[in-house]
Amino acid sequence: MRTTTLDIWFATRILPLEPGLRGWLARHANDIDPDDIIQETYARLAKEQAGIRDAKAYMFAVARSIVIEQLRQRRVVKIVPVPDLESLSVADEAPTHESDLISRQDIGLLHAALAQLPEKCRQVLTLRKVDGLSQKLVARRLGLSESTVEKHVAAGIKRCAAWFAARQDAPPARQMRKQ
Repeated sequence: MRTTTLDIWFATRILPLEPGLRGWLARHANDIDPDDIIQETYARLAKEQAGIRDAKAYMFAVARSIVIEQLRQRRVVKIVPVPDLESLSVADEAPTHESDLISRQDIGLLHAALAQLPEKCRQVLTLRKVDGLSQKLVARRLGLSESTVEKHVAAGIKRCAAWFAARQDAPPARQMRKQ
């Protein structure tokens, strides 16, 4: 077997750098197969061997470029055409008339429960739980301390729960769906 200048160049200039490249790949591209990156790096180095002045810098730049290419390729999502959408049996998640009516009734009951609260407690509970404002913002808006807001929320929830528990037509407890 004949040894070429490329073989000598690889053996003396590139192969001694492989452990350092593997370490760099382990730190910066641990979810990509390092053997694939190194093999592709060697292939590209072999093509450009004549013009390379700083083998180490060029090898690491090529490896970095290959890692970036592979990461970009992973982000591409393939779109597969489906000839008949009806065959997928995808459930329609639009609310039904019945669920819409139940939701309206629940909202009406919530309004009634909130209406029985003292004014300040109702304001705090509405801003905090219905409108979703932070405790700090509710306190600032109503000129209260955060601790007072917290106490009003706790009292309001407790009174609303008692109000619902005392009603015959109270809605059954439901689990929140993950969205």
